[in-house]
Amino acid sequence: MRSEVAERLLRHGAGKLADHRPTTASDRVESSGPGVLMTATAHHDGGAACFVGFGQKRKRAEVLAQEVVDAMRRWVRADVSVEEHLADQLLLPMALAGGGSFTTTAPSDHARTNAATIAEFWDCPVAFEELGPDRWQVTVG
Repeated sequence: MRSEVAERLLRHGAGKLADHRPTTASDRVESSGPGVLMTATAHHDGGAACFVGFGQKRKRAEVLAQEVVDAMRRWVRADVSVEEHLADQLLLPMALAGGGSFTTTAPSDHARTNAATIAEFWDCPVAFEELGPDRWQVTVG
């Protein structure tokens, strides 16, 4: 049985994402626990990007759904290969592999911290170059 909060998440999120054809929505509720989260996945030629929002006490379901929708739309508009939370996870494997580059939205503080940590241990610089509004090139090595 779905909770009323989950129903509101689905109704608001699915309605806002209806204009994104590459997006699939799931209406599963897998737990009857006290917490809630919402995911939206954008499928594209190179794979998929997943956007997640976690509920908090006193945060309305519609606000949570809007945050997930906004993150996905920002990524789609930027036309980049990697969303910001995957970007910070790619830095270390790329440094260990000898380098590479990708495009992403504005790097998170976590990505910048990972870059600084990598620079402390390897002679492998990580550069962030702004290419345009919310479009960045990340180069490792």
